[in-house]
Formats: sequence, structure tokens, C-alpha cells
Amino acid sequence: MSGACLELDASGGRVYRELVDLHASAVSLEDPAKRRGIARFVKALSDASLTMERDLATAIPLLLETTGVSPAVLSRALEYQRFGGTLVGDVHGALEDAEAWQAALDGRGARGPEELSKLVDWGVYLTALWPEQAWD
Repeated sequence: MSGACLELDASGGRVYRELVDLHASAVSLEDPAKRRGIARFVKALSDASLTMERDLATAIPLLLETTGVSPAVLSRALEYQRFGGTLVGDVHGALEDAEAWQAALDGRGARGPEELSKLVDWGVYLTALWPEQAWD
């Protein structure tokens, strides 16, 4: 599953929540070196997002270089754009929301929490959160 789900809160502040997922094959996850690399990649994405959230000025030169837009355009875009690439704290809730949305689009019943939980490799997730621990 990937994509987005609509989310409304009582304050009206958040209307849209986009979730992006990372797919890895069983072969990659079974290879210890590739598995460590996947966990490091997930951690690096999360760290980069937090850096941008805390000190966006450090990312502006890189954004200008890679996007090719002018500083004026980037400045206007950053008034609306947020880089929330942190690890989702409510993985079960996010999966259930996305599954309900996708199931409705597909015209099928949604899978339950137990089946959805099998889609997450908790070892990679936990290693990305706490790399100093041995989760596998």
C-alpha cells in the first residue's frame, strides 16, 4: 500500500495526510547486509526530515540545486510545503486508515489489524528508531 488518506481533525488544521511506504523483497530482508542498509536508509530519511523541520536554512542550497527553481519560487513553496518524512508513530492506525481507503477503491472488504501487521517488518522499523539495539 502506498498513497494518501484524508484526515480531518477537530481544529481543522490537518486535512490531508500523505503516507509513503518503502517496499523491500523478502530476499533483501533476509540478507543481513541489505537489511542493515535498509534500516540505515530509513533512519537517514527520518533524520534528514527532522533536520529540515528544525533548521530548513541548511537544506535550502540543496533544494535550490536539485529542483532548479529560483530562490523566490522556493521561498513561496516553502510557505506551504512540509517535509514530514519521519517514521509514523501510529503504524497500525495508519495502515488501517490506508487499507480502508484502498479497500473502498478496490470494492473489497478491508483486511483486519492482525493481517495488516504482517506487512510491517518490525525489526527494520525498530532498528531505524533505535539503531543501538539488536532487534533482529
